[in-house]
Amino acid sequence: QAQFTFTTNSGAITITGYTGPGGAVVIPSSTNGFPVTSIGSAAFSNQISVTIVTIPSSVTNIGTYAFYSCTGMTNITIGSNVTNIGNSTFFSCTKLASVKIPNGVTNIGNSAFQSCTSLTNVIIGSNVTSIGYAAFQFCVILPIVTLTSKVTNIGNDAFFACTSLTNVVIGSNVTSIADSAFESCHKLTAITVGTANVVYSSVAGVLFDKNQTTLIQYPEGIAGSYTIPNSVTNIGDSAFWF
Repeated sequence: QAQFTFTTNSGAITITGYTGPGGAVVIPSSTNGFPVTSIGSAAFSNQISVTIVTIPSSVTNIGTYAFYSCTGMTNITIGSNVTNIGNSTFFSCTKLASVKIPNGVTNIGNSAFQSCTSLTNVIIGSNVTSIGYAAFQFCVILPIVTLTSKVTNIGNDAFFACTSLTNVVIGSNVTSIADSAFESCHKLTAITVGTANVVYSSVAGVLFDKNQTTLIQYPEGIAGSYTIPNSVTNIGDSAFWF
């Protein structure tokens, strides 16, 4: 407990900073008789000596820039009751290899995992509805992304330059895929859309609108020739980028 600075508000603790020696850090579920419910903005920012972090189930919110540029962190366990991952929370955690986003999380903030260049495995919780702008941008060795059925929105540049991404599975409830969401994914060979989706569809890994009148994106990793279907009347912005 002496390793943390914190504030108390309405009987709840927010961790505001870390002063410990680094290594494996276990955030307490309570201190001074009050529950720890939040990790504040930039609380662990630039703590390069921290290698492992365990967040207790008492925590419901992880603030913006909370673990920004923790370049030595290889593993984090996020408590089951976290509902929000803020903007740039894990930005540039360059050694973070795997993350499991709890089912309680509904929003993955802008740039939340941007430039996590060692990230190879992401399990997205079943209740995530929105993936923010550049949320996984420059996650250059992330191979596969599966978006659960409750995801409705994929922000601009969400997976921009995920250069090892080969396959994306889009759930049935996605209604908005912003510009450049999968741009510069040079190995991407398939974007697969759930058949019940009412806005989007896919044919042989190519992304279309539901009626297949607009070709939205042709994955960069597909080689060879391609014949645009006769149903197409519009080719979307950056559809054949690179």
